[in-house]
Amino acid sequence: MSASGELRTVGLFKNELIHCRAMISYPIVKVNKTEFDFGTCFLGDIFKLDICLDNLSSCATPFEFIPLEKNNFTVSPSSGTLDAGRVLTAEISFQADCEIGYNGNFEVHFSNKVVKFSCRGAGTLDSAYCNQFS
Repeated sequence: MSASGELRTVGLFKNELIHCRAMISYPIVKVNKTEFDFGTCFLGDIFKLDICLDNLSSCATPFEFIPLEKNNFTVSPSSGTLDAGRVLTAEISFQADCEIGYNGNFEVHFSNKVVKFSCRGAGTLDSAYCNQFS
């Protein structure tokens, strides 16, 4: 976005008219997904998925992940600054502690934009779902 105008100054010896032009940049950020499905997970194991934030603009923007309710999902890093032209990969973690279905909703706040995303997963004691790599 650009703007132009005039600035009138009143000096001690003469008045001047200065033509001004300004460029205003807003961050343009893309998020790779808004729905994350962890499937069925063994109780106590931690499963992780990535969310990518892509800053397509020429200015940095702060970000913060905010859970909309208490849930079994966490995001790391939870806040920071996304530099101009950079991609940040944040990690969403899920750990089930009961044999139930879980849902979690988050917002990621940027300086001029809010993006909502959701997570879901389920817990089980069935050893077929045991995470052998945790």
